[in-house]
Amino acid sequence: MDYLTSVGKTTTAYTDNNVTNGTTYYYTISASDVSGNQSQRSAQVSATVTTYKPSVPQNVTATAQPGAILIAWNKNPETNVTYYRLFRGTSSNYILTYKWISSSQNYYQDSDVVGGATYYYQVRSYNNLGYYSDYSPIVSATAITNKPSVPQNVTATAQPGAILLTWNANPENDITNYWIYKGTNNSNIPPLGSVSSSETSYIDYNVIFGTTYYYQVAAKNDEAYVSDLSSIVSASPLTKNVTITNPTISTNINKEALLQWDLNTEPWINHYKIFRGTTSGYSFLASVINGTSTYIDKNLTSGNTYYYKILACDSQSNVWGEVKDVSIKIWSPPISMPFSITINEDNSYQFKDTDFYFYDADNHSATDIIITTPPTVNVNTIKYANSNLFIGESITNVSNLNFVPESNDNGLPYTNFRYKVKDSSGHLSDTDYLVTLNVNPVNDLPSGFTLQLPDENNIIEINRTNLLHDFCEFKWTASTDIDGDQVLYNLIFNGDLDFLTRRGLTETSIQFDHSYICDNLDTETPINSTWVVEATDGTGITSLIMAKYP
Repeated sequence: MDYLTSVGKTTTAYTDNNVTNGTTYYYTISASDVSGNQSQRSAQVSATVTTYKPSVPQNVTATAQPGAILIAWNKNPETNVTYYRLFRGTSSNYILTYKWISSSQNYYQDSDVVGGATYYYQVRSYNNLGYYSDYSPIVSATAITNKPSVPQNVTATAQPGAILLTWNANPENDITNYWIYKGTNNSNIPPLGSVSSSETSYIDYNVIFGTTYYYQVAAKNDEAYVSDLSSIVSASPLTKNVTITNPTISTNINKEALLQWDLNTEPWINHYKIFRGTTSGYSFLASVINGTSTYIDKNLTSGNTYYYKILACDSQSNVWGEVKDVSIKIWSPPISMPFSITINEDNSYQFKDTDFYFYDADNHSATDIIITTPPTVNVNTIKYANSNLFIGESITNVSNLNFVPESNDNGLPYTNFRYKVKDSSGHLSDTDYLVTLNVNPVNDLPSGFTLQLPDENNIIEINRTNLLHDFCEFKWTASTDIDGDQVLYNLIFNGDLDFLTRRGLTETSIQFDHSYICDNLDTETPINSTWVVEATDGTGITSLIMAKYP
């Protein structure tokens, strides 16, 4: 039994920390005075060491794999181990905490590695009492370099408005993309974009005349490894004009200008710019993308001539081709005027070409009258080719347009309709025009009538027998006036009997006593005379001459 240590005389306990877990240790104690005399040893006692610290993970290994390093170890025998703590560093002298790993797992695949770099690892176990084991021995591995090879034979070739970049396909089967880098100086070439592994060329249209561009290419594989950059190549785009073919211009019914041209097949043509002017000089009007070869210019003014210029441009608005002085005069709508026609009652009217005023600034001729609003009153009195007018009707022969008012009807106005004029280019007037039809009233004479008494060639005899008690009666049928005027009658005698004339009679008969007639004649000689009855409405007279008598 070996000497372990001494303690002061007042100490009655000692803890031995230099022990091994699971080992049994035996102890005795003796007392010593100042002179070094020792008492006999006490009875022997013993104890087996028990510790709470988990054991160190065993058989830790680090194995390089493509794109990763696999760290593995044996699971701890203790059942209360809850985690393993993995430490990693790029130097054996500087290893830091890296990952926590569940006790159910005894490996870790470290994918966050760089090919060619060496990584150092240690593992500790951790139990549910909060105790760590000691560190495992350090293990290391060097990550496998899995970069693709650098693309070879990279070239940059100047083309009109573009630069063609080419390279050889990589020999590896796992290439997914080629990354292209572009810059305007060879010290700063940032990434431009990528193409698929099946491509070995790229045309760059996003270039400016007079500028030199620098390029590099790198390959990327399915493990996301990117090769080193290729050698730098450079080129400047060539300049070359393109032709804009078949430019045409036309106008439509809406006074819009329709520009058209053939699409350019040059791949660097990105869009077209359109300029417009009415005299010398142009102003920017619009841009249209390549793939569109038409443009409609709206809100133009009638009678103006417009000039257009079309520019073919690349994505940087560099102009590659131009066509100008494509011009068109916007048509002016034909013009007419409202007018009125006045006729007398019971007449009709046949329209003439000259009734419809027509003017066209473009010297087109008139072709049609287009009805926009047919009559809304007395609709049956205006007819074209014997049919009533309707909206949109095209009148090509004005002489077939007739106005026939109803018999004995009148009105100011009587009816109307509206129309537009159409020229030989198919253009309509902007506005429509009113045609007013008036019918002046005309006085109608009272209707005819007949005389009834006395009959023609009657002999009226006045003698002493009938002188005092008899009379002569003049009688006629009643007349009517279609205008509704009052009818008066004038009874007129010619010759010796003119004293019997009466005017303004309202009745259709009158009687004269024989004595009255004899008193005014003062003769016994037979006489012949005629009598007339006139029917009047105050403005006109209808006369009937009948009956002579002695």
